[in-house]
Amino acid sequence: VFWSCIAILAAYRYNSTVGFELKWLLALFGAALMTYLTRAVGITMFAAIAVFLFLQVPWKDLFIPERRRKFVSTPSVKKLLYFAGPILFFAIMYQVLQAQRGISQTAIFIRDILTFFPMNLDSATRVLGPMLFSEDTYRWYIFTNNFSLSPFNFIWLSVLLVTSMGMIIAIFKRQLIGIYTLFAFTIIILASQTPAEMVIIRYLTVISPFLIYFLFIGVYHIVSFVINLSTNRKNISLPKLAGVSLLVLMLFNNLGSSAATIALNTVGNGPAYYDYIEISEWCNRNLPEDAYVLTMKPRLFWIYANRKAGKLSSIDENYTESFENAKLESWKRQGVTHIVIDGMSAAPRENISPIVQNNPDLFRTIYVATTGGTAAVLKINDY
Repeated sequence: VFWSCIAILAAYRYNSTVGFELKWLLALFGAALMTYLTRAVGITMFAAIAVFLFLQVPWKDLFIPERRRKFVSTPSVKKLLYFAGPILFFAIMYQVLQAQRGISQTAIFIRDILTFFPMNLDSATRVLGPMLFSEDTYRWYIFTNNFSLSPFNFIWLSVLLVTSMGMIIAIFKRQLIGIYTLFAFTIIILASQTPAEMVIIRYLTVISPFLIYFLFIGVYHIVSFVINLSTNRKNISLPKLAGVSLLVLMLFNNLGSSAATIALNTVGNGPAYYDYIEISEWCNRNLPEDAYVLTMKPRLFWIYANRKAGKLSSIDENYTESFENAKLESWKRQGVTHIVIDGMSAAPRENISPIVQNNPDLFRTIYVATTGGTAAVLKINDY
């Protein structure tokens, strides 16, 4: 959320300069890149900025003979080319390199583009309203066994429609915030391979501040329309007051939901989480500095272990004999020295444990977590 806001501000600053300024282009690249690195759906920020800059170009000048010659040299065209050109080049090269390795994210995305779309859209529809206004949503998210998601009703439908209206207004006004939210939401419902509400709501949190803004805009325009229709006079204060009142209500709902976070800090995250932290800290103390460890949460592992880490498996993988052979060959090629089997995800148990069981001479368990025994470090012997 932080970097997406910075990227949007940088895009407006880059676009508002009289001429081309390299420092703002670099700032824009950096902020957009950080948006992507902090959450993969942030890749849509690059596309949204490119479309935003595209809409700033005076394309009608192409049809005016006296302006056509100078069209390419206009600042808006240069800004678009300098930003979109490198992005397009690196995107193509990245996909080519992935395809050469036998894995292409674009190919996977195209292959599964409509597989989960109906279920993802249904989940997003059900959680968008409650995630903004319902206290129980946070309790349900943290304490799933004791609370349930608020059922979809007319209130949540109204929130969804008003928020959508605000986003459409922002898009028609060529606002980057509207373009980015539309792209991010579209990618979430098209690309997510886990349609559960619990997962979709986590993905939507990265655009939640923008959804709140669109809700305010939608309420403002609806109230303005009703006032103008009934009194035939323009009133600015009352529509703003209506929008602010909803924001205040949202604020108190979110303050009330903080009790769930406080309770979580009291009861903890469970043995699987603490086992993973224990394993990571043990690796920091005992593994050689040149160790290369594959795990389900490589970034979290790196924070505590300070060792090179990579992704072990994912929920969209399924164990087969060919999968096992491909994994072992990939690990050998990459120089992987250790793997971590943990209890926070089912993927290691379903996809990696069979590989370990089928190759007992290749793997040696060197440490098992003592808190709950749900995680272990395995050393890979000579391939």
